[in-house]
Amino acid sequence: MVRVVLIAACLAAAASLHAGLGDFPRGPIKPTLFAQDTDDEADVEEDAEPEPKPRRNEPAAEPRVDEPNPERWLGMAFWTSPYLRFTGDPPGAGAGLGSELSIHFGEQLAMTAALSFWTYSVGFREDGKWRTRDIGSIEVEVGVRLYAVTWRKGAIYMDMRLALMAADGPAPVESTLSIGAGTQFGFEIGGRNLRWFVEVGLGWRGALTANEMGWLDTGDENGIGGLFFDLARTGIRLYL
Repeated sequence: MVRVVLIAACLAAAASLHAGLGDFPRGPIKPTLFAQDTDDEADVEEDAEPEPKPRRNEPAAEPRVDEPNPERWLGMAFWTSPYLRFTGDPPGAGAGLGSELSIHFGEQLAMTAALSFWTYSVGFREDGKWRTRDIGSIEVEVGVRLYAVTWRKGAIYMDMRLALMAADGPAPVESTLSIGAGTQFGFEIGGRNLRWFVEVGLGWRGALTANEMGWLDTGDENGIGGLFFDLARTGIRLYL
């Protein structure tokens, strides 16, 4: 009997509760709460990871290219040879000072002109004895220069020259005018405009004042000409 009364009371309470809930207006439950939470999360995400700004298009770095050899059109040189020229007919050794002008046609070819002053110590046989004489000379050379190898700060080249020499000295040497030719091989190194160089070469001179004379007229028949061995001449060259 008690159980029946309790069940009836529960049913009556449930019906009353259902009728009471129907009196409240229906609608969304705090929809702005979730919207606010969503906006807050978006603000946090924007603060945490800002959008990257577009980068300006920067030009790509160009590869470095070595500059070509400097354009040369004129060269001036000054050199010395400290008793490193050896002669024949008559034999001797000479020292010289010289200057040179070169006009360039591109990187491989140049025209050259040179003026030099020499002093020689040459040997003669007199009365069965060898004696020496000091001879002075002036020499003019013209020719062409061919560059075999060139790079930014140096070159290897070859000169082919024609020469005219005027020499004089004490007896038995007479004033002599000689002509000849020669070939020089050179190496230079340094900067774009100023370089150090060294040359070696071989030449020939024949006297014009008498037949069958060497490069120097001594009154004796000593051959059709004399050889010149330039062991070394060195100096500086300025390019413009």
